[in-house]
Amino acid sequence: MKKVTVVADAAMLSTSNLDELTKAGYTCIVGSRLSKVPYEIAEFRKTTALQDQQIVVSEQKNYRIVYQYREKRAALDMRNIEKQIAKAEKAIAGQIKTNRTKFLTIAADKKYLNLELIEKARALAGIKGYVTNLDIPDEEVIACYHQLFKWKPAFG
Repeated sequence: MKKVTVVADAAMLSTSNLDELTKAGYTCIVGSRLSKVPYEIAEFRKTTALQDQQIVVSEQKNYRIVYQYREKRAALDMRNIEKQIAKAEKAIAGQIKTNRTKFLTIAADKKYLNLELIEKARALAGIKGYVTNLDIPDEEVIACYHQLFKWKPAFG
């Protein structure tokens, strides 16, 4: 029997899903949503700036998380952050509706920029995580995950 590796985007990521895949005998590579700066990256940044294509790895239970920083991704992320800040500022000024405004906080009758959330987003700019139970080189994990986008359009 051939070994099957499941490659999926972040929507599939949950510990229970990963555990079920592993229990069923599958290997996997799943994109990871980052809600905070991973400890390993925060520690790395204390002494060294991330460089383009920089990889930092974390071991978690039965899985390895491969984080990669890419300057191109960071530039796109930063442009999107600036667009969201501009949108929030327009909402604060009353120029647009406040629904679905990422960096806007509304407390009582006051609207303001959520500076903490903005700084967190900036700290995460350019970083992508990949969770795997495969024993292959980090660069190969990333390359395999990127193959997902060649197949995804075929499934609608």
